[in-house]
Amino acid sequence: MKKITSILMSMCLLLALFACNSADKPTDAQGTASPANGEISELLISGLPEGDFVLTWEMLKSDYEVTEREAMLRKSSGDERLVRAKGVLLENILRRHGVEQREIDGLMTHASDGYAIELNKKQLEEREVLLAFEIDGEELELPRIVIPEERGMYWTKFLIAIEIQGKIEEIAVTKELSLTEIIEKLKDKAEEFKYYDAICLGIPTEYILEEIGVSDPVPVVIKAKDGLTRNEKFEMFAGQLIVFEGTQYAPLYIGANLPRGMRVKEVVSVQIGGILLVG
Repeated sequence: MKKITSILMSMCLLLALFACNSADKPTDAQGTASPANGEISELLISGLPEGDFVLTWEMLKSDYEVTEREAMLRKSSGDERLVRAKGVLLENILRRHGVEQREIDGLMTHASDGYAIELNKKQLEEREVLLAFEIDGEELELPRIVIPEERGMYWTKFLIAIEIQGKIEEIAVTKELSLTEIIEKLKDKAEEFKYYDAICLGIPTEYILEEIGVSDPVPVVIKAKDGLTRNEKFEMFAGQLIVFEGTQYAPLYIGANLPRGMRVKEVVSVQIGGILLVG
């Protein structure tokens, strides 16, 4: 418990530092405020056998073999761009700590704006994970994950933490409910949400959790029509919306405090603990 508390406190400190330094700064296409170079210069890697490891910006660029890769950046919008990245392979960093990337069950990458996404065991077995400090000849202000052959949502920008996970528990479905019927029942609680130029209607997820009788934190898994599977933290899920009207991408998992890259379009199912919401 002390170790978990220490990890969370370290990550909160990094996030707090970013928040103080990024006020009123322009945002990029991912909706992430760009920090000035040097404001955050450490990357926390947690879950290693010997404990947490802090990788400084200087160490990343000077203490490891530098690798260059060309990779196609594929965005959720369908846009594609070939990039040339220079950085350090994650597997080379992990090996110094007695860990093989292909033996990890999963890991979460965390950005300075709160964005987080999981890389599963299959991805870690099959893909190279590059911690890039330079893209197309330009030095980055914070490392960026680059994973050739994976879509852009996994290329976490402004990386501040990597959380190595143990085996991720799969919970069996004990009850199946209709997401459409639950939304229909809760329409009187709908809220407006501006999605680009459209005014949409969505149900706060807190009301969905209340309707199905879930209050204690449990794993949440969201699946989309295009095959995307997103493992979401319960605390994050509980503060968002399921948009059901006003966009062709409904049902849409979205929220005012949800980084743009964490949104899920055309949701086909949401598993909350042992309860599966479908359709």
